[in-house]
Amino acid sequence: MPVFYTGFVAFFRVAGGAHFFSDVLVAGTMGFLAVQLFRYIFLHRLRGKLEQAGRKAAA
Repeated sequence: MPVFYTGFVAFFRVAGGAHFFSDVLVAGTMGFLAVQLFRYIFLHRLRGKLEQAGRKAAA
């Protein structure tokens, strides 16, 4: 649902003349890459560290 809302707002920002298409495209790309980076850092790396800590505690 948030993706559709974001696309809707982006379309109307361009259509209304508030932004150029390139502005919206670059901001959307940067937002997507930031989400993927933080997702990798927090989900993958921290999950591995938590699993290692759990193994040490169990041993």
